Amino acid sequence: MAQAQPVLESGRRMRILWSLKTDDLPLAVDVLEEVDGLGAVTELFVTRSVDGKQKAEIDRIRRLGTVVRTRRIQKNDVLTKVTAARRRFYVCTGPGLRRSVLEWTAGEYVQFEKFDY
Repeated sequence: MAQAQPVLESGRRMRILWSLKTDDLPLAVDVLEEVDGLGAVTELFVTRSVDGKQKAEIDRIRRLGTVVRTRRIQKNDVLTKVTAARRRFYVCTGPGLRRSVLEWTAGEYVQFEKFDY
């Protein structure tokens, strides 16, 4: 997210897949409202059950142009119809999801950060 604004301003195409628990929805609201244009290129995957307050946060996020899915991220979400030669993946996640994403993207250009804590 720290590099989002410069990338958006560069005109490069990007798509962000962001997965978080419902408890972290306020963070998503803050980030997506703070970085102009980020909501329109973000697909947010929200895990755990959603209550009334969280539904309001999701509505707020959707108004920023973000696609919100209330489920875990899946392989089909990661691998799009974009020509494989043009795809680049930058993965920032914990060990469990990182293992899955690296399996799904085997043979692709992938860079990742470790968050093993």
